[in-house]
Amino acid sequence: MLKQLKYFQSVVRLGSFSAAAEENFISQSAISQQVQSLERELGFALLVRRNRSFSLTPAGEYFYRKSLLLTADCDRMCAEAAKIAKREAEQEFSRIVLGFPSEFLYVENLEVARLLVAGGRGFLPLEGGERQAAEPLTRVPLV
Repeated sequence: MLKQLKYFQSVVRLGSFSAAAEENFISQSAISQQVQSLERELGFALLVRRNRSFSLTPAGEYFYRKSLLLTADCDRMCAEAAKIAKREAEQEFSRIVLGFPSEFLYVENLEVARLLVAGGRGFLPLEGGERQAAEPLTRVPLV
């Protein structure tokens, strides 16, 4: 129904089925069918159609004004949800990661490291030591 609302809004805003169809990259007959489908679903007429023009019914005028608020709210909701999802994804990648030379990774050491991190005393790979230059560090996610 959201797509149909947007088609209906385009028709009303542009005052033309043809212009609305062009704006939405669909055929004129397809946009007309979508608006008619919306009217059938609602159970009342939104437009009074004449040869090559139309006007809004009183219900259509009310529906048009309210549909603008609804679609604007929907757009804001989608944008906010996308921001939340992005922050969630960024947090997932900002977990603490421990770095050890590969010979240091023994089960008991990794368990101790997990306990330290869980207790708020996590540690990060050392920067710029001899060890780092000689052997790359293995990165192990803790969670």
